[in-house]
Amino acid sequence: MDEKKSVPVPFISDTFETAQPTAIKPKPSPLPPIPEEISPLDHQVMLNGGTSSAIERLPSRIQNAKQRSSSYYEEDRVQELTFENSYLRGEIFHREQYRHVLLKLKTMMEYVSGLMEEALSETATKLKEADQEYLLNNGIGEEKRKSGIDI
Repeated sequence: MDEKKSVPVPFISDTFETAQPTAIKPKPSPLPPIPEEISPLDHQVMLNGGTSSAIERLPSRIQNAKQRSSSYYEEDRVQELTFENSYLRGEIFHREQYRHVLLKLKTMMEYVSGLMEEALSETATKLKEADQEYLLNNGIGEEKRKSGIDI
């Protein structure tokens, strides 16, 4: 008789717990090679000191960029930050000018508001005095005016 070994059948939950996920790495498709040629328009741009994406993607340009020293990039970064700093200083100066002008306007408005309050108060007092003088000239005294008796 043949003896068969019994192999335990794993449960589904056992396989999920012990299974190791495998990372699937997509294979990037290589970019088509860029010929070492540029269009006449790109050539004119380059002759006038400019650049284009086609010029920057040339293999020779990419190789030169890789070979530059890091100090060159640091100098560029310092120059860029210096420019940004001067730009921000100009912006701060501009806002300070606005602030100064607006504070001056606020002070002037407070002064004018005070003058208007004084003028209104003085006008109200003068009108009250004019009313009292009118009533006195017409023989209406304080007592008659308060009592409401007609003359």
